[in-house]
Amino acid sequence: MRPLVLALVAVAAAGAWTGARAEVVYLANGSRLVVDGWREDEDRDELVFFVGGGRVSFAKTEVTKIEDGPPVEVASPFLVGPGWTATGVTPPPAPPVAPRLKLAADDAVQRMRALLKQGEALFGDRLLSPAQKTRALQWLDQRWQEMDVAEPLHGAYERGYRALRLAAEAFVALGAGIPEAAARTAAAAVAVRDAEAELP
Repeated sequence: MRPLVLALVAVAAAGAWTGARAEVVYLANGSRLVVDGWREDEDRDELVFFVGGGRVSFAKTEVTKIEDGPPVEVASPFLVGPGWTATGVTPPPAPPVAPRLKLAADDAVQRMRALLKQGEALFGDRLLSPAQKTRALQWLDQRWQEMDVAEPLHGAYERGYRALRLAAEAFVALGAGIPEAAARTAAAAVAVRDAEAELP
């Protein structure tokens, strides 16, 4: 068992909860998350982090270390990666910019439709957590940004891009327990469906 996991198990076994001050959680992907406190969920082999009245879980293998940090209020407990904003979250350095994929109009429409359908399917999924759905939308967002579409498709491209971002923000709110999260999720689902319907 890794030293970090042993230390976490020891703290959890003693019934101790952190949270007297903010802490910085370092993830295996190079990202950091500022949290108010954490506990171990032995049944799921996860660590549960508490931030601004919400919580988010990561597998123990995703966490490399936890250090004392400054007392910082965090608006969102979800790590959503480069290019996404969330107070208290420091994304990893941006990877080198890959050349965008120049697509013919028909291929671009087909790819956009496929990505939006995958995003739409997340709203009906009952197995994934909000954090997992947020990570899935991050992947869709990255695939979306890889496309270089022709001028006539710029409007459809922007609508789809905004719809996927709204969906991610809605799942972040849902995971954080924000009161209006259900309404935001419903609005985001409509935006994703409309963006797909408006494709040529």
